[in-house]
Amino acid sequence: QQFPWVKQLEASWARIRSELDALDGDSPGESGSLWPEVRGHDRSLAGGTGVWREYPLFGLSGEDEARARQQCPFTCGLLAGVEAV
Repeated sequence: QQFPWVKQLEASWARIRSELDALDGDSPGESGSLWPEVRGHDRSLAGGTGVWREYPLFGLSGEDEARARQQCPFTCGLLAGVEAV
């Protein structure tokens, strides 16, 4: 009840996964920014199990965020409805 949006994310896992799978073939651009290595305090979330990479969807430059929204429209739309994001 505290996080009602979780049920919607859970119910939508297959569509979210399909967008992720479509990204899987993408390689980092010249700047290496498409799948950057997680750094800082979030790095501890990987538990020292190698290199953990991320594909940010929000909080990016205008061009990068537009690309994320184009490549993951369903996921971005779903997360846009989450107040905590």
